[in-house]
Amino acid sequence: MHTSGPPRVAIDIGGVIEDSWPDKYEWLFQRGIFPERILCRSELLRILPSGAYDDLLQAVFAETAILRHPLVHGAATGVLALAERFDVLLLSSRSPAKQRITQQWLQRKGLGVFGDRIVSVGNATSKLAWCRDAGVSGLVEDDATRFFDPLATDVLQIHFNRNETLVSRSAPAIVSVPSWGDVLRVLNARHPHPRRLWRLERPTSAGWMPRLTP
Repeated sequence: MHTSGPPRVAIDIGGVIEDSWPDKYEWLFQRGIFPERILCRSELLRILPSGAYDDLLQAVFAETAILRHPLVHGAATGVLALAERFDVLLLSSRSPAKQRITQQWLQRKGLGVFGDRIVSVGNATSKLAWCRDAGVSGLVEDDATRFFDPLATDVLQIHFNRNETLVSRSAPAIVSVPSWGDVLRVLNARHPHPRRLWRLERPTSAGWMPRLTP
């Protein structure tokens, strides 16, 4: 249990920091599926025939493919900004065998300092339950179906939703945000700091970008 030091924040790697959607879209396109928006894991499982999602994972998350993946817009700046005030952990449902290549990817993207902050929780473990037990204050995750855990009410649940659509009204505890700047805004509101605040600027239509004020 995390009981001292800066607040602890956990960030899902895939879909929040690492952008695998271009490769997923290409895989779907080649099979005659033309999604009009980004689809998360739970949505892909619903639309694909049995066993096809595993085939997609093997193609999109092969080691050579992972190294090609770009950053989600604003992720590098956002994660580094969070580390100014929070104890940042990176959560992954990938197997521990993928940790080395993920660390290599982080290094290439200028985030190598977080290589030893990766936690492989696997698909069988609830990320939200893990966060509750680890004393995590907030979880940033792109798949809202990961959030439904009635025992983890103390964990701020931030749904990173680049589609900018509202989450279900049946999940009022989830804060849905479309960009990294909004992630910072929500966490700053939860943990205000008297001397250091994030100023949010929007230089492009892709979303709010974080800047730290001294």
